[in-house]
Amino acid sequence: MKNLSVRNEGSDIPCKSDVDSRLNNVPNVGTNDQTPTYSTATTLAKLVTGEKLGVAFGKIAKAVDELITHLSDGVKHITAEERTAWNGKAAGNHTHSNMTAATASAAGKAGFVPAPAAGAQGKYLRGDGTWQTPPDTNTTYSNMTAASASAAGKAGLVPAPAAGAQGKYLRGDGTWQTPPDTNTNNAVTQTDTTTSAAYRVLLSNNANDTTETAGARKSTKLTFNPSTGALYAYGQDRIDITDATVDINTYNLDVNNGHPQIMRFICRYNSGAANITNIPVANVSFILDVELVRRASSSDYTTMQTFRANAQPTYEYVRYCTNGTWGAWTIRKFTDTTYSAATQSAAGLMSAADKKKLDSGYVVKSDDGGLYVEI
Repeated sequence: MKNLSVRNEGSDIPCKSDVDSRLNNVPNVGTNDQTPTYSTATTLAKLVTGEKLGVAFGKIAKAVDELITHLSDGVKHITAEERTAWNGKAAGNHTHSNMTAATASAAGKAGFVPAPAAGAQGKYLRGDGTWQTPPDTNTTYSNMTAASASAAGKAGLVPAPAAGAQGKYLRGDGTWQTPPDTNTNNAVTQTDTTTSAAYRVLLSNNANDTTETAGARKSTKLTFNPSTGALYAYGQDRIDITDATVDINTYNLDVNNGHPQIMRFICRYNSGAANITNIPVANVSFILDVELVRRASSSDYTTMQTFRANAQPTYEYVRYCTNGTWGAWTIRKFTDTTYSAATQSAAGLMSAADKKKLDSGYVVKSDDGGLYVEI
């Protein structure tokens, strides 16, 4: 090795002895003859720039070991001769035939689908192995056959109803009809010339003041005799105000141009009157009749109320509402009047004795104009 000449002009420049000591640690061989030492890495890893040669060589050694092991494994790798032999077996031995068709007595077998011919793009593979057009199995139905007086109809489709027939029903003759009203009290004609005392009043099924009677009803419990004007009704229910909260001052009938003209109410038991005000007797069952007795206009009218309580069978109470102002209740007492026989000083009934005298005598007229009975 050549001697080095080093100029020591400062303390940061190593001296010759330091340089010689360090150079002694470097093998005095060419670059290609260097013999680095390293330890083989335990896992595969990539080389990293700037790392030590010992670490780099350890990674390279691990990679080389893995490559050698891989290349020497005869199970993982096949030779060219083996590959050629395998390809020949696949082409020569792995074949399939078309499917075997099914019959009425034998099942078919799996296989390739037979190739459809040109023009069979709309056909379907049938179980016999042929391409066919499926038969049309849709059942076509005709409309029902109508029944007649002598023949039964036949099943079929319901005929289509025409526009405007939404309220009609299918009849047995196959047509859409409005069912007849089988109520024998319907569609009768009422006139005002009958003299029957039991002529039934018709109640129309509409409220448009027409003369139509279709759908009207009649009943023996509501009759009218036009020739006499007599009206019979089976019974009339009173308006039940039991347990109601009501002021009977509101029942003055000055509503709707004087209609109704009569209203009847009932309270069915004593406690049911607890919240009914302006009645003459509190907490009793009662009936109340309200009658419009005069009405010249909405500001000139008279309504009468008659109150009868179950607890007071010999009394009734009456009051009047004049033009919206109610008067006081007055009592009407139902009692028999008893009269004594007449005397010379007091009027009264004729006694039986006087009656006999009267019957046995006769009446004469005196000169002074008086009447006397002579016996």
